[in-house]
Amino acid sequence: MAEHTPGPWLVEKREAATDAGTDSPGSHGSQTHLIWTGTYPIATDVVAHIVVDGEIGQSEADANARLISAAPQLLEVAKLVEQFLNEDYQDSYEILKRLEQAIFNAEEA
Repeated sequence: MAEHTPGPWLVEKREAATDAGTDSPGSHGSQTHLIWTGTYPIATDVVAHIVVDGEIGQSEADANARLISAAPQLLEVAKLVEQFLNEDYQDSYEILKRLEQAIFNAEEA
């Protein structure tokens, strides 16, 4: 199984290119979201690129970017929950706090 790009992942919202000579997604002044690896202010590689266009609106793009950027954290917590259920992990309060933070980051951050 291939390994995913390690987190944390950061969301950067910016205006897309405004080159009138292109018809590619993201042209003509639309919004775009880049999801980067690394920690602020140093980001290294783009993990995902979301373009706000006629197919997807701003609020949906914002929500998608939050969910994508929270993926490494959600996976980490899911593995802890699996360990807890399989091995009776002793620190259930820590797992609950990390789970709540991961859900918050996916939905609200």
